[in-house]
Amino acid sequence: MLSTLPAGGESLRLDGCSVSLVRLLDGSMQSPRTPGHQMLPASRRELERACRCHTREMNACGSSPKHLLLAYAAECGLKALILKERNLDSTEFLPEDASVGHDLRLALFLLHAPPNLTIRDTATQQRRPRGVHPKALHEAFRYAITVDAEAVIVGELNVVLQWVLERL
Repeated sequence: MLSTLPAGGESLRLDGCSVSLVRLLDGSMQSPRTPGHQMLPASRRELERACRCHTREMNACGSSPKHLLLAYAAECGLKALILKERNLDSTEFLPEDASVGHDLRLALFLLHAPPNLTIRDTATQQRRPRGVHPKALHEAFRYAITVDAEAVIVGELNVVLQWVLERL
């Protein structure tokens, strides 16, 4: 734990992690949620491999990790299908209007998926419940936060994943 500020204010150590105060204060150290941040490009082959790998590995996990891998498998597969549909080799070449991030519903829309393929909005089952859009499901699953209608949502994700796997 930090007990005193370092001389000169150049860096400090918090629980074993070095942090540059100068870089934090001047904005040169951006968090992943800053507007200038870009996702790591992935090729269609890498996305397809990730989709299949996550699908294979999720069965060995407990519910929260399994649900997280399910969401990521669906996301990777949907992105691979978007690249395939647009005859592109990497996400770095996707125009901004086709860059879906974690928004599975937007990816389904862009792929003109059948209307029965959907992922509903939900809410957390916390003391102060918060709404969870499908693009934030991976966060709920990552942090093992229980959501309303979780079994139904997992079922919807499984249907989406099967649809994706049939098309890869």
